[in-house]
Amino acid sequence: YILPNMYEILYKKAKENDLDLIKSNFYFFWDILNFKKSSKKEYLSQYYNKVLTEEFREIYFKFEISNWAGIYKNDLIKSNNIRHNETPGASYQDTGFWFQVMAMCKRAMWLEDSFYMYRQDNPMSSVKNKGKMLVLNNEYDFIEKKLKDKKQYNQIKLCNYYRIRSYIDTFYRIHDSIKLEFVKLIKNEFSKYKTNIVEDINKSEMECINWLEYLFSEPERICNELIQKRKKYIKKFDEANSIVVYGAGKRAERVIIKLYDLGFYNKICNVFVSGDIISNQFMNKEVKNVKDIETYKNSLVLVAVKEDTKNYNEIVETLKSHNIYNFMDTGFVNVF
Repeated sequence: YILPNMYEILYKKAKENDLDLIKSNFYFFWDILNFKKSSKKEYLSQYYNKVLTEEFREIYFKFEISNWAGIYKNDLIKSNNIRHNETPGASYQDTGFWFQVMAMCKRAMWLEDSFYMYRQDNPMSSVKNKGKMLVLNNEYDFIEKKLKDKKQYNQIKLCNYYRIRSYIDTFYRIHDSIKLEFVKLIKNEFSKYKTNIVEDINKSEMECINWLEYLFSEPERICNELIQKRKKYIKKFDEANSIVVYGAGKRAERVIIKLYDLGFYNKICNVFVSGDIISNQFMNKEVKNVKDIETYKNSLVLVAVKEDTKNYNEIVETLKSHNIYNFMDTGFVNVF
């Protein structure tokens, strides 16, 4: 749903600045968790609330796709014949529309404020249908053809980069039973497009290229290891009588959201912290001090800080001092 003043504010700003498009940030929210977080990207802070002309085009692409969080000048759509691609089940049509708009608009603005509330209260799902696992690849074929028709050859390299980056999202999203087949299908395509992507991508963006090359080096082993890791974590959560989350920071947010997606949120009984209790509730779970944790010896304790850090090791020692040994790290957030 949207906040009541969303379109009034967007329209006023668009008219004042003669914009081709204007978007706001938005909130991801979970009713059951009583939790929301902004989509704002801190590293883009300098670009919010400003008119960005086409010299900032590569910055356009770094904001969220979120077509529904903005409004568009009618002439931008009509004069450039911007259309959605027809796909099975309307899958990924937003990607093609987004890329066309980003490639063709000349005056844009992103507002720092959030007006759109994007509900996340849906269980984690994966695609088992083999026919749909290449829909996103086909969407980028559609985008590439559109760019060629418009003779916007300078944008094709950027299209190829986003095509390659999308492989990772698809790999994790599709069902485990078809992961290996998907990897084999995209391997040759990856080799083709890797030679024609933007030359000046930064280090963090290059990581996705490196990860895919690693995946293609031993696909059977890597796919199998990922699937086995997932099964191991699911088994641990299934067997747990109850779950305790140790920590109340950003990592703990990811842990609880992931447990919710996987269907284990109701097993969480409490959240524990080492220091002062700032709030009695964290994502709809009661927050307690670690001194009370000994009564939860039969619970699985998830240490919600990055493993192999000083903080993690200190928490482990604290748990042992309270005779708690049924604990594990939260690396599972990276494998689902």
